[in-house]
Amino acid sequence: MLQLPIVIHKMIYDYIYYYDPKKHTPAHMGITGNINGIKWILAHRKWNNDQKKEALKYATQNGHAQVFQLLYYPEFNVRKEWKGHVDILKVYESPNFGDFIIGDILEYNYEESLLYLVHKGYMPTWNILSKAAEHGRLNLVKIILKYKIHVQNDIFPAIWVSCMGGQIKVFKYLMDQYAALYRDPYYTKQLLESTCIGGHVDIMSELRQRIGCTPVDYKFPLYKAIRLGRYDLVVYLLDECDIIPSVVDQRLLDYVEQCGYIRLHDYLKVKTDTFYSVSL
Repeated sequence: MLQLPIVIHKMIYDYIYYYDPKKHTPAHMGITGNINGIKWILAHRKWNNDQKKEALKYATQNGHAQVFQLLYYPEFNVRKEWKGHVDILKVYESPNFGDFIIGDILEYNYEESLLYLVHKGYMPTWNILSKAAEHGRLNLVKIILKYKIHVQNDIFPAIWVSCMGGQIKVFKYLMDQYAALYRDPYYTKQLLESTCIGGHVDIMSELRQRIGCTPVDYKFPLYKAIRLGRYDLVVYLLDECDIIPSVVDQRLLDYVEQCGYIRLHDYLKVKTDTFYSVSL
């Protein structure tokens, strides 16, 4: 039986293992991060530039730093393809890249990457605390506060957006930490209004327990909630909180009906009819 030289065996093995056209497409190689296979392909010039770019794209998305380093070219849009993998950050050094990706970190909850930026000395140029609060990222809020990558003026906007967005866990945490700072009537009014804009009953219930407003304080927030069609919140304020529906007149009822808030309109009509009949 013919014995092939060992070098020929190696060449055949290499070709089958590293370059199977059916299995080792650029996308597949980028996803799996097969660095040895990609090196073999590049050495044998099996890919054109578009294929290299495709492999780089998928390697970046899947956090394969070695493949990223091997295939990276200056025009490549790292921010577009990056999916939160901290290994890519460790090998990619670019001025202001933290500011480019911090929004994605906060929106998609890339905690490890935020910690990496913090330990590298990153300081944001905008209020990232509010962004984390808006998305309900309590873990990121705690990191931002712990490492003081915010300023004091960032606190109230973060509480405000958590009210409006219904992020109850973030709201409770921030109020536990900073409630003493915001007992001023001005801040109370702002929080009530943001809660009514969002229409979140659980936030309003928590807020009432903490700030103890009088019925008069709810007059304008109630009006805003009605105009925005926040049915559940309006019912909560009028039924469970005994807020007087004095802001509801025929003009407001007509507006609610025109906006298509039929259930709210019918509820308010009954509520105001009862209120005014009792008043008379």
